[in-house]
Amino acid sequence: MKPPESKSIALINRVCEADSVQVLTEGQRTSTQEATKQVRVTLLGFYGRGNFGDDAMGRALIRFLVEEPGVVVRILTSDPNVYAESAADVDIAEFSAPSVVRSALDSDVICQGGGTHFHDSYTGIRIVRHWWSLLKWAGIFWLSRACGAKVVMVGAGVGPLRRGISRWISGTALSACNSICVRDQASAKLVRKLLHRVPCQLGFDLAALDAPKSRSGIKPPGPTRSIAICPCSLAEFSQGKHLDERYWAPLADALAILHRDSPIRVIFLCLFSGCSAVPDSAVARLIADRLPDGVPVEFREYDGHLDEFFGEFSRDHAFLCSKYHSAVAAYLASRKFAVIAYNKKVMDFADEIHLDADLRIQAHEPQPSDLWLRVLRRLLTQNGPCPATMPVEVAQTRARQAALRVFDMLPQRL
Repeated sequence: MKPPESKSIALINRVCEADSVQVLTEGQRTSTQEATKQVRVTLLGFYGRGNFGDDAMGRALIRFLVEEPGVVVRILTSDPNVYAESAADVDIAEFSAPSVVRSALDSDVICQGGGTHFHDSYTGIRIVRHWWSLLKWAGIFWLSRACGAKVVMVGAGVGPLRRGISRWISGTALSACNSICVRDQASAKLVRKLLHRVPCQLGFDLAALDAPKSRSGIKPPGPTRSIAICPCSLAEFSQGKHLDERYWAPLADALAILHRDSPIRVIFLCLFSGCSAVPDSAVARLIADRLPDGVPVEFREYDGHLDEFFGEFSRDHAFLCSKYHSAVAAYLASRKFAVIAYNKKVMDFADEIHLDADLRIQAHEPQPSDLWLRVLRRLLTQNGPCPATMPVEVAQTRARQAALRVFDMLPQRL
């Protein structure tokens, strides 16, 4: 007996056969029967650009799709090496304009997998560049539709969209989709406000499709307590050019006080090492340089090895997470963590998993050392389970069921 999940692909196969799709393979036109034996899905995203979260979502979506018989997956990535080991049966192509056009021409489904692409959180010249990026997404989506492919978004975050031009471009792009799956209630509400005819499913972050088995709690701290900090730059989300220096200094002071009272070890997990924004390691250095010489400090930077970096979240640390996917990974591993809400999506995630209110730290202005001390002491001195009340198993189920519904809907819409 086939598992229930295979129904989605079976439905798509029947529609493709009914449509008598013709494709070109290596310059020769294949027969309709040969072309419709498989469903060709191309994954698009911010893959292979030195961002742990995006790479993790890409791999999770690959593993979800290849479970289905008859699915052929292609992923467009800036660094093919990221998926070389984990996606042996997947067509890995370098992201480029020709590969995007080729995918639009020869794919049955174009899937924008995960991430928060449709937003306008930036300020200054960065928001202008981001509008150009949104226009390119709109162009890709509508080109794919014009070529006969179905367009879907899975595990996406949407918003904030505070400016009229942002809403217009985003609405134009999203209206090209046959179906949309978002990862949180806030994104679902915004999409349903922008669009009325495109189905919008509520799921969860795609990382949950490939999450490690959760644990009920963490081990008691050892002789030296460990705090893992996942920092990021706040400058591009704020008008204050020097916010990074002013914001992170009180945290460093609080760490120094903690270490004076009882030894601690500080581990910096740098999830972003790309070149499109300030790398996390630069912010980590701001904090580390302010710490007293006696505080043990370690730096671990994501280098494209997903399993190795995921392992950092299974260690017995408490986590202070500003990067969105550091919070997701800590939650999926059932660790104790607090979030620094540098962006709306972080607070949306905290709301979704019902994270304790006193473990949510605002990032629009510097916070006093006393606040950091209260948060750190709670993380380091109290044993027990992850401080989020939504079970990880619920998140995993939501992610999988919503992704299945997205693919189930395609034949009904076209």
